[in-house]
Amino acid sequence: MEREVDVLVIGAGPTGSTAAKYAARGGADVLLVEKRSEIGTPVRCGEGVAKRWLDEIGLTPSGEFICHEVEGARVIAPDGTALIVDETRAGNECGYVLERDLFDRYLAKEAAKAGAEILIKTSAVGLLRDDGQIIGARCEHMAETFEVRAKVVIGADGFESQVGRWAGLETHLRTRDIDACLQYTMVGVAGDPRYNDVYLGSCAPGGYAWVFWKQTDVANVGIGVNLSRIKDRAEAKRYLDALISRTPTLAKGEIIEEVAGAVSVSMPLEKTVAPGLILAGDAARLIDPLTGGGILNGCLSGNTTSSRSV
Repeated sequence: MEREVDVLVIGAGPTGSTAAKYAARGGADVLLVEKRSEIGTPVRCGEGVAKRWLDEIGLTPSGEFICHEVEGARVIAPDGTALIVDETRAGNECGYVLERDLFDRYLAKEAAKAGAEILIKTSAVGLLRDDGQIIGARCEHMAETFEVRAKVVIGADGFESQVGRWAGLETHLRTRDIDACLQYTMVGVAGDPRYNDVYLGSCAPGGYAWVFWKQTDVANVGIGVNLSRIKDRAEAKRYLDALISRTPTLAKGEIIEEVAGAVSVSMPLEKTVAPGLILAGDAARLIDPLTGGGILNGCLSGNTTSSRSV
């Protein structure tokens, strides 16, 4: 089969769903494709966001995707000194811990309500070109390959974006541009759930470790370590396990989930467009290089990108 739409969005994370939503609201015929069978999984995210983020992307805080609210953060220095950054110091930077899978699905539902069509289990496998212009993509769904022709293609397929490479954009990452990440969801942990914890120093070379509370005794306990500072990604686990074992509030907790991944901590790409194509969010490296966080920038760029495509 062959499809023809105004806007094809590749990737249904926060960036892609936001782009699809606003493009559809602008009157475009939008197709949003997602390679996974379920939007929002697997979760590779600490899930912490600032309150202002939701304000900036026009979302009302909802129990549909927020599981915990915090009053601030506790930043732990290498010598163990703790600095509490509460609302009096951080203002609207304090915030929420999400259920990221539910958050992603919420955004996808918003896109669908705006009129976008969504296809899951659908991978983009290449771009279509005509006289140097990108005019769509070849997609694969359930072993069937088909073409989607589009006036604009939006690549929202993450920091390892294949779409960007296919378009001939310079997307190369150096090891120092990548943090290897590992996170446990742990139950039975102790501490003060009013404050998310951030650990700095040799416990996480070139990065940081975190404890983001989801309930009073459940937290995401994770680490990001810069690849240039370790021999292999398995070292991230050794650093995280060592931190947990020597931290009394964490040592007695039990791990109920483990996820591994990586984030870019690079500067944005110098060029994020090609004729007929725009990269957005992590695919364009629009990431906070200090924290590796990308939800806010992704949603903002998704909105901006969609406004340029309709």
